[in-house]
Amino acid sequence: ELVNKNKEVFDPKNIKPQKTYFVLCNAAQKATFWVYEETPTNYIIFDLRGTPYAYSCEKDIITTLKLATGIIHNSLYVTLSNNNLNPALASELAKVFAYSVDFFKLQKGDKFKAIFEEHYVDGQSVGIGNIKAAYFEHRKEPFYAFIYNQDDYTGYFDEDGKSLKKAFLKSPLKFTRISSKYTQKRFHP
Repeated sequence: ELVNKNKEVFDPKNIKPQKTYFVLCNAAQKATFWVYEETPTNYIIFDLRGTPYAYSCEKDIITTLKLATGIIHNSLYVTLSNNNLNPALASELAKVFAYSVDFFKLQKGDKFKAIFEEHYVDGQSVGIGNIKAAYFEHRKEPFYAFIYNQDDYTGYFDEDGKSLKKAFLKSPLKFTRISSKYTQKRFHP
C-alpha cells in the first residue's frame, strides 16, 4: 500500500545497498516511521501511522568559504588529498581553467590557490560549490580566474576582465576520465 500510493515520491527500486535507514518505533515496539537516506542531503520519510504515506525532505546544507593552496609534487588530486582538501576540487579547477591549462601536462612545482564554497551536512563535506577566485601557475606562467554572475549567466574572467572561455580547450578530453598515460608499450591494435 505504501509503495503503490507513493510512487511519485519514492520508487523502491531506487533502494541502494550501503545506504543508511532508521526505523522508529512506538512504546509497543510497532514501527511508526521508516527513514531512508537517499543521498547525504536528501532523505525519504515513510509515515506508517494510519494510512501510510511518504514524503521527501532535504537536510540543512551549510556552505562555507575555504581557501586551498598547494604545490604539485605528484598530481593535483594527490596534492589536494595530502592537504586535507576535498579531491573534488580538482575537477572544479579543471573546469575553470579548461581553456588555459592542460591538466594532462601538469608539472612538479606547479602551484594553485583557490577560494571556493564547500557544502557540509552534519559536519561532513558533501560537495564543492562555486570557485570564487583562483590562481594557477603552470610552467611558471600565472593564470587567474574570477567568477562573475549576472542574471542567468555565470562565467570566469581573468585579471584583465577577459573571458576564460576560448575557441579551443587545452585538453579536449575530461582529464578525470583518463586512467593511464599512452606509452610505447601500449600499441594501437
